[in-house]
Amino acid sequence: MENRKVQIVEPNKGKHLAVVGDINTIVASNEDTGGTYSFIEAKVFPGGGPPPHIQTREHEGFYVIEGQITFMVEKQRIEAKPGTFVNVPPNVLHSFKNETNETAKLIGIISPTRV
Repeated sequence: MENRKVQIVEPNKGKHLAVVGDINTIVASNEDTGGTYSFIEAKVFPGGGPPPHIQTREHEGFYVIEGQITFMVEKQRIEAKPGTFVNVPPNVLHSFKNETNETAKLIGIISPTRV
């Protein structure tokens, strides 16, 4: 069913979740978008980030907005600074980590959604 409700999320609102030591804020969930995508803001603390993993059906897009994140996509290392976008299709091994001493922030888009 199509979701025709307009949603506005103010700064620092949304559902906050602790994920592997980082803070993910679900700005738009599958319920908000009719299952088409999820939009997440992640605060990645020094040393933080998920371990290597594979999504079997979702595309994940990551856009760095503050700090620096090191992505590993299969065997490629990507030093992502603000303004860098990394798209990871299904069935690709990937992870990211904040290897700096400052908190980083990124936007994650997952489609089709799982959260």
